[in-house]
Amino acid sequence: MVLNDNHERYRLLMENLPNAFACHQVLLDDQGNPVDFLFVDVNPAFEKLLNLTKEQIIGKKGSEILPGIERSNADWTAIYSQVALTGQTARFEHHCTLLGRTYEATVFAESDECVSVFFQEITERKRAEEKLQESLDKYRLLVENLNEIVYTLNEHANITYVSPNVESIGGYTPGEMIGRPFTDFVHPDDLAGRMEQFYQILTNSGEATEYRVLTKDRRIIWVRTAARPIIRDGRPVGLNGVLIDITEQKTAEKALKASEKRYREILATMEEGYYEVDLAGNFTFCNDSLCEKLGYSKEELLHKNYKWIYKNPEEVFQTYHRVYRTGVPEKAACWPVITRNGTELFAEVSITLRRDEQGRLTGFRGVARDITERKRYEEELLYLSMHDRLTGLYNRAFFEEEMERLAGSREYPITVISADLDELKHINETMGHAGGDELLKACAVVLRRSLRRSDIIARVGGDEFAVLLPGTEAQAGRGIAERIRANADLHNQAHPGLPLSISLGIATAEDKSASLEETYKKADNLMFREKQARRKANH
Repeated sequence: MVLNDNHERYRLLMENLPNAFACHQVLLDDQGNPVDFLFVDVNPAFEKLLNLTKEQIIGKKGSEILPGIERSNADWTAIYSQVALTGQTARFEHHCTLLGRTYEATVFAESDECVSVFFQEITERKRAEEKLQESLDKYRLLVENLNEIVYTLNEHANITYVSPNVESIGGYTPGEMIGRPFTDFVHPDDLAGRMEQFYQILTNSGEATEYRVLTKDRRIIWVRTAARPIIRDGRPVGLNGVLIDITEQKTAEKALKASEKRYREILATMEEGYYEVDLAGNFTFCNDSLCEKLGYSKEELLHKNYKWIYKNPEEVFQTYHRVYRTGVPEKAACWPVITRNGTELFAEVSITLRRDEQGRLTGFRGVARDITERKRYEEELLYLSMHDRLTGLYNRAFFEEEMERLAGSREYPITVISADLDELKHINETMGHAGGDELLKACAVVLRRSLRRSDIIARVGGDEFAVLLPGTEAQAGRGIAERIRANADLHNQAHPGLPLSISLGIATAEDKSASLEETYKKADNLMFREKQARRKANH
């Protein structure tokens, strides 16, 4: 009765198991070698597995129910025989190509000829494991090929993992580093604060930092590291981090700082003024030299607009706008600038576009040179190239240029007066050249005082003067000549000790058909005649 009850419970258990079950008898050949197995019993789950009924399965050989089983990755017959003989349970995985599923098989002995097998499907688990392994392989490949070094520290700051590429940077293999405190590799001068930072990261309050480390061959390199805590059961148990070699960057930064220092030193010591303005024209930087030349402090100049200091702000703006539009640097030759005390100086200003590291326009920069003295010198040279040094009148070269210019003008009639200071040689001989120079200057004053603003007077020789009277008819010209004589008489009354005697010749060109050069010669001839007549009278 008890035996029947146990059998019934066994049957109910097998029939209701979710896992497939089969009982097999091992078949032997005449020599006692296993050649196949026979299905003795199966449960409904096994029927469902093969999509066959129990009647179609029981009593059939494995090779009949499972065609191609001999090509399986598992030798089922040998496994069943070994379990039956030894009584030891066997467990293995099997992928059924026919069903496209993977199972874990557990085989145990019923007797020395029979075995029972449980099949648990593990297809999804295997797929998950394969995906996990694939993910791990990708992660490992990524980590091993990153420029950054990936590392893990435990809660005691000991290295528990470091990626293989650490050897290319520090010279240590992962095996030489794992298990050691990370501070073993930090440069002694940078050890202070490293552990405090480690504990800050554990509390999720740390930030990326930079410090020096020592390589295996005792070289010093700079690294930047960032990390996050590893949390388990609500408490930090270590941290994961990445580290990158920034030695080249640090070297470049050091070189840049040195370059900037030299640059600032040059700007501070150069005589020329250096400036930077933004796109609106507001000063963003200027050196001491520019401040000294303008008389302003840096605080007074910075954030002020450049138009504030120029007398010609519209011209300045147009030049800056042209540089902005074309990108071509320019140099302004002579811009008038008002200094803080109100004086005027002239500046030669270069203008170049300024860009940031991304190449975006941020403003302008340039050098300003004070060329006030040069301009005055140039103006003096220009003045001397056109004027007689002694009298201040125009010289012969300028007179001839003006005569050529007026020859093609519409200012006819043009009257020409030739004037000569009488007895200059005698004065030089009796009173010296200083007396002669005084007489020449007095003659220039009398002539200038007698003429209109538009008239052109020049000293064209030692004692010779010439006058161009544009838009002047002959009668008006004679009137001007009479005014010269009258002013000479007035001078003589005031200076009886050094009297003036001026011989004059007057000729008029009525239109362009008359050559001004010939007109001047005619006036000169008339002057010579008057001079001869005066000489006879005086003699």
